[in-house]
Parts: sequence; C-alpha cells; structure tokens
Amino acid sequence: SAFSRNKTGHTAAYLFGDAGTATLLKKDKSGKIESELNTNGNSYQAIFAPYCGWRNPDCPNDMGNTSMMDDIEVFNFATNQVPVQINKYMSDTETTPDSYDCLVLHQANMMIMKRIAKKTGFAPEKLLISLNKFANTSSSSIPLTLVNEYGATEEDGIVTALCCGLGVGLSWGTVGVRINKKNILPLVHTDEYYKDGYNIKDLKENNEND
Repeated sequence: SAFSRNKTGHTAAYLFGDAGTATLLKKDKSGKIESELNTNGNSYQAIFAPYCGWRNPDCPNDMGNTSMMDDIEVFNFATNQVPVQINKYMSDTETTPDSYDCLVLHQANMMIMKRIAKKTGFAPEKLLISLNKFANTSSSSIPLTLVNEYGATEEDGIVTALCCGLGVGLSWGTVGVRINKKNILPLVHTDEYYKDGYNIKDLKENNEND
C-alpha cells in the first residue's frame, strides 16, 4: 500500500531542489514535433498527496501536508513501462540511440535513469545527469539538465536530444528535440524568491467555511 509506513520513511523520501525554467518555441515550417504520451490513472496512488489538497482539504494531525510514494511500484513503472515507450518512439520515428547526441531523463533517481538507458540501448556517456547537483527539480529537471550540460558554451551547433519525463499520474512522455547550443542560456543561481502573500490562517478559515 502507498500508505505503508515503510514506503514513506527516509529511504523513500523525496530529495527536491528548487528550479524554474523557460522554453521559447518558434514556429518553423521545416520540421515537426513528434511525441509519445501515456498516462495511467489507475496507478495514481503510487505518487500523490492524499490530504491538504482540493480532493481532501482536511489534514489529519498525524499526516500533515505529506506526499506518499510507493517506491517499489514507482521503480517498476519507471524501469519497465518507460523503456517500452522510448523504444516505441524510436521505432515510430525510425531512429536509434545513434541518432541522438544525448538522452535526457527526468532526474528522479540515478538507478532508474541508468536502467532506462541500458534498456533503450543508450551508452552510459550519452545519459546526461544533473541530479547530483540540483536533486529532483520536478518538471524543470529535463531543461535544467540541458542547461547544465550546454548552457556555458557559446558554440554554434545543433544538439539532438531524446527526452523523457515521468512521474505523477502516473504519466510519462517522450520527445526528440533539436536545439542549437548557442540558444541554451547559462544557469542563473539566486537565493531570491517570490513571496506570494497568502495568509495560511485565512486559507484554512475559507476552506472550513466552504
């Protein structure tokens, strides 16, 4: 069960980093974007926050605002279903690992990433890694990994990357992209953050009144 204590202890705890990315898309008649997307709502309990959200706004005293993860189910999903999709994508697009300069995966777990690379035929050196620097930055992790690898260079040259994101839903998606390295901007680090101005007490009172 996703609620089991042994599935939500320190061994399965999330290690998150804070990051934000922006991607500019420009219409170009010379090419098209091909993607493969899947979701399986039956497995939503593998990664989710059961309380303190819109479905169940009340938080039990012993739960708090806690996310739950069934680490075994997530590992099996990521290392079995995700490689199937990536291999199908390459078959549908008539490409192979040799067609790409790099494989860029959601940076959630090093073992998962290495297993996916092996099952899809990518050499270890083609797997880009930023997890060791930034931890798991959720949906920012793929573009952030590209920035980490190419952002510091001003070299003019095309990078062909096969990217795959996976996670909550459970959902997973694959896309191949061609990006000029000079258009991948450098990493910007800051300790500034946006103060949203929300008053937690007022929010709780509004939820109770609703």
